[in-house]
Amino acid sequence: MASDVSPPTRPATMLAIVMPGHHPWDGRGRIRISDKTLTGMIAYQERWPGTVTMVTRGKLESSDSNLGLNWIDIDDLPFNVEVVEGFADSTSLRTASVVMAPHTKEYEWLLDLDSKTVFYTENLSADWAASELREATGFILRLRLRLGWMRHERIRQRMARRADGLQCNGRAVWAAYGRSSRNALVYYDTRLELAHVQASEPRGSETSTNGPSPLRIAFSGRYLPIKGPGYVIKVHERLVDLGVAHHVSLIGAGPLEDELRARAGAGVEFLEPMEFASQWTSHVRENVDVMLLPHVLGDPSGTYLEAAGLGVPVVGFENAALSALVQEFGLGWTAPMGDVDGLASIIKRLSEDRAELAAKASAGRKAMLSHHAAAEFDRRVAHLAALAG
Repeated sequence: MASDVSPPTRPATMLAIVMPGHHPWDGRGRIRISDKTLTGMIAYQERWPGTVTMVTRGKLESSDSNLGLNWIDIDDLPFNVEVVEGFADSTSLRTASVVMAPHTKEYEWLLDLDSKTVFYTENLSADWAASELREATGFILRLRLRLGWMRHERIRQRMARRADGLQCNGRAVWAAYGRSSRNALVYYDTRLELAHVQASEPRGSETSTNGPSPLRIAFSGRYLPIKGPGYVIKVHERLVDLGVAHHVSLIGAGPLEDELRARAGAGVEFLEPMEFASQWTSHVRENVDVMLLPHVLGDPSGTYLEAAGLGVPVVGFENAALSALVQEFGLGWTAPMGDVDGLASIIKRLSEDRAELAAKASAGRKAMLSHHAAAEFDRRVAHLAALAG
């Protein structure tokens, strides 16, 4: 017997974007999303030749570790929002022209839909595995973790081969997965606009009769173990022992804040999270000489590029993401993972050689003149639109 139920119609040129995790919402028409997510979704809608829908899972609570979260009426947004209990329940994912989703095994099923599927990939499986293994004890547990991540990596390679497209946030993930894809794009995730970069003119070294002024060091981000803020306090302590004139500021918030404040001594300042475009960019440009970002996970943090584009070079651990940026753009320096003395040694050298600091600052600004936010979104949306035909 023929069914009298019509199949769902496919809206003309709809881009559906899977936003992982859960977003707090009130169960009706208000959702809590970060400034960064809002900025990115608006950028997609401004460039996409049709409608854009953010698909996310809702939770009836307000706790979240992201910074810059705000309650927003869904009807006031310039893009569509579909809140679902599970992504398999989404109508948008089944009717969109193009679906973009994270490059993890949870979303392999999207490849079986009629939509064109593009995965965005940011982290290496090896980095996730290393992060978990650092906390694991016991041979059996560590073996299970290794085997689990090996299976996950095989799935991710298969997804890269099958997908209609792959967007790789940085050269590290492109080297790992982009070569498996038939249509891969390298991009650099940043909120930094061209005007911010152009406003960051080279600064001269402030000197006095006693030599260069104290080096101004900053950390910016969530106070989470993977971001490494605890290492910032350790580096500060080493610099004090080495007699390096400096000042440290930590910009952000998070679950480690009380612990960090208890450990921090004189010369360490804690600043509240700042609105990115109107506050953070000007503060960093005017008050920071070097950004200390000792992330223990090789995530392609936007803060690397955003600081560099403001003329503030980056010092951090040689994780996959930062190492690739240093090699490609020369925007900073790295020390071996966990090497506090190595980080302190780099900063001590910079306090004595401001010309080296200025050279790296110039390299970072030059890179971001081509890779600012608008340029990157133009390239990413053009890549997606080509698949939609």
